[in-house]
Amino acid sequence: MITIQNDGLPGSDPTEVDSLLINEIQLLLAEKRTSMSTMRTGIAVFVLPLSVLSLLIATSKYYDIIHVMHLLVPLLGLCLWHWSSWVDISSSARS
Repeated sequence: MITIQNDGLPGSDPTEVDSLLINEIQLLLAEKRTSMSTMRTGIAVFVLPLSVLSLLIATSKYYDIIHVMHLLVPLLGLCLWHWSSWVDISSSARS
């Protein structure tokens, strides 16, 4: 149990100090939840192109690569890859 010493400050009775401590803990937990949800979004954005690429590779004997190039370029493009990596790294740094 955490004990907080009352220094005789005006308005610092134990119930106010406990309330302040609980509010600070709730703030920390809310920040942690936010960073974890951001990381979850980054992982989902990262996995989507990989799953579509896996599907295209698994069914590659049924089509010619030239006909699906318009699908491969955006999937492997730097836009989604870099954005999802940035989201994961930034949320990991905050958590």
